[in-house]
Amino acid sequence: MGTESVWRVRGVRGASTVATDTPEEILAATRELLSALLRENNIHPQDIASGLFTVTPDLRSTFPAQAAREMGLTQVPLM
Repeated sequence: MGTESVWRVRGVRGASTVATDTPEEILAATRELLSALLRENNIHPQDIASGLFTVTPDLRSTFPAQAAREMGLTQVPLM
């Protein structure tokens, strides 16, 4: 009798806004969004295959993926 692993693939998305283009606001909004996505969808960091972040052209002060790295998502490919 072997143990079977069940792999599920799913995609989730979210969006956020900031009032001003500052690293503090972008990173805080990203942390809030990621925390909610992980919690509400019962996702564990080791279950994430990759992450894709997009921003509008007016947001240049930092890249949101930095917040994911700071939250411990260090083994996940992020773009």
